Amino acid sequence: MSATSTMSLFDKTIRRDVLISSLSAYVPLRPCTFLRSPLKTIAPPLHKKQCHLSKMTPMQSEKPPLHAARLLFPPTNSTPIRQSLPSSPLPQTASPKLPSSLSTSSLSTLSLPLTLKTSPPPLAKCSPFPFPKTSPSPSEAAATRPSELLPPPRLPDTTGPLFEHQPFIVSWNIPDLVCKRYNISLDTSPFKGVATPAKVPGQFLSLFYTDRLGLYPHVDLARRKQYNGGIPQRGNLKASMNKAREDIDYYIPSKTSQGLAVIDWEEWRPLWDRNWGTKRIYQTLSLAHLMQTNRSMSVHQATEKAKQHFEVAAKSFMSGILAMGRAMRPNYLWGFYLFPNCYNYGWSKPDYTGRCSKEVKRQNDELLWLWESSTALYPSVYLQVSLADSPKAALMVRNRVQEALRVSALSRPSGTAPVFAYMRPVFVDQNRRFLSQGDLISTIGESAAVGVSGAVLWGASADYNDQVTSPGRPPLHC
Repeated sequence: MSATSTMSLFDKTIRRDVLISSLSAYVPLRPCTFLRSPLKTIAPPLHKKQCHLSKMTPMQSEKPPLHAARLLFPPTNSTPIRQSLPSSPLPQTASPKLPSSLSTSSLSTLSLPLTLKTSPPPLAKCSPFPFPKTSPSPSEAAATRPSELLPPPRLPDTTGPLFEHQPFIVSWNIPDLVCKRYNISLDTSPFKGVATPAKVPGQFLSLFYTDRLGLYPHVDLARRKQYNGGIPQRGNLKASMNKAREDIDYYIPSKTSQGLAVIDWEEWRPLWDRNWGTKRIYQTLSLAHLMQTNRSMSVHQATEKAKQHFEVAAKSFMSGILAMGRAMRPNYLWGFYLFPNCYNYGWSKPDYTGRCSKEVKRQNDELLWLWESSTALYPSVYLQVSLADSPKAALMVRNRVQEALRVSALSRPSGTAPVFAYMRPVFVDQNRRFLSQGDLISTIGESAAVGVSGAVLWGASADYNDQVTSPGRPPLHC
């Protein structure tokens, strides 16, 4: 539909509403008078109806008003109904004489019609344009009962922003060594917190890779080598914590400064079932480690035991490092990169909604200890080129951010942890192609609209290693 046709339909609707409202202003609001307006097709005439309070239904002389019957014969074990009575008092009438053998409680078994001589209450003013009365559905009637209305659940408090009057910030976390080499200046003034992923201490954003914080046990598949025991069960937790203390003192020397502390441990995931693909090596090594000391166990028993040992050790490493970071640098917001994750892939399907599956949410609920230990969450909303200029990109980002906000509010009485979404200005599978303005709206704009505290623009050294700039793009590719 064109813009012109849409505007004309809108104008016609407005004129009709204005006509009806303006005509009603000139019709006197007298109680129950004949409708003398020429617009007889709007509603049926009122001369055959009497107004009963605010309800425009015909009065029945054979039956008393419901509130009068309840006033004379209140039901047993019920609350008073004085609040439902009209503001003006009802006329005092004599109650009908009943046989002495009848009690009030036996009135409900009477099948004879009961007639009360009462005068109708004062008539209320009614609108000259009555609308037809419709009976609500059972679900609507139940929703409007005052006794069943419940107050909405109280939302948890949100942690205050790092910077006053700046509830949303964008931080720069891209290397600039090549830019300085070619004397290319970058205007980073719009960003709050400019940092580099390089090993530079004292930055607003401290990014801790596997070799920068403690003795992280992991496996290098490319080199076929195990570091620090390979799996969490074989790692030295005490030695790792001692080295982590030295690392924090080096990379964040100031005890009073504030900023973001992001731990990038991606080699394994703390839940056993999430170590699929190349990460299945941690299940294999865990099972082999257990079978060396318990050869009498069956494969099923050994797998369940290895799973338990792996998750307990993983939790000790991750929660322990967060506790140390919070104690040593309380003004920094500590959390793990990629947590939480929604795993909402599959955007190639035509019916893609971006929603996190129930199984993923259930698994994220199992990581409650991680959300309680973190003072910030850092999910990733990197885009692949298949999502370029696609509305599905906003669906993917929206649901990942919403899942992060959901787990942030789990069992946190002191306020939800802030969420900072990690983004890249280039596509992950084509790092020479920059995101368009629409893609930036689908990532940064969507995250801000949903309610994150900020975004982090991250870049690798391989993304900016020459002097060539992308055609029509700002000179960021240096």
